[in-house]
Amino acid sequence: MNEHLETDVLNGIGKAYGAELMVKRTRGKLTGWLSYSYSRIFHKIDSPNPEEDVNDGMFFPANYDKPNNLSLVMNYTVSRRVRFSSTVDYSTGRPITVPLASFYYMGGERLQYSSRNGYRLPDYFRWDLSMTVEGNLKVNKLAHSSFTFAFINVTGRKNAYSVFYRTEDGIVNAYRLSVFGQLVPTITYNFRF
Repeated sequence: MNEHLETDVLNGIGKAYGAELMVKRTRGKLTGWLSYSYSRIFHKIDSPNPEEDVNDGMFFPANYDKPNNLSLVMNYTVSRRVRFSSTVDYSTGRPITVPLASFYYMGGERLQYSSRNGYRLPDYFRWDLSMTVEGNLKVNKLAHSSFTFAFINVTGRKNAYSVFYRTEDGIVNAYRLSVFGQLVPTITYNFRF
C-alpha cells in the first residue's frame, strides 16, 4: 500500500565465503556421494540515521546462514528391477533472534531481544529410505512403470523449521514449528512413455 516502498527498505552490504567437498561413486551396485560444505553469510545495515541501524551497525548472520551441511546419498541395485536408496541430511540450525527479558514501560510489557540472529535453531537431521520396483522391462513397451515405497524421516526427528513466541498469562512461551515431525510412509506409482 506504500506508494514509496523504497523508503521502507534499508540498504546494506553482505559478505559470504565457504568451501565444498564431494566424493562420488558412479559404478557398481553401490553408487552415490558424500558431500560437505562450510559456508557463512553475513549482512551489515549501517545507516546514516542511527535509529535505522540493525544490530548496532555490526555484521550479523543472514537468515539462511547454515555453516555446516553434510549429505550422504546411497543407491544399491539389487537387480534390474529392484533398487534401494538412502539419503541422510545434516545441517547447522538457522539463526534466530530470541527475546531475553521482559519489562514494563509506560503501562505495557516490552521485550528485550538478543543481538540480530544471535542464536540458532537446533541442528537439522533427516534420514530417508526408499525401494523402487520396476515393472516389465521389455524394451518395446509403450509405457514403463514402477512402484516406489519410501519412508521419509525414518528417525521421526522433529526438526524445527522456525520458532515463534506467544504471550500467555503474562509469560512469553516459545513454540517450534516442524514440517515433518514424524515418520511418513509413502507409496508412489510412476510411469513414463
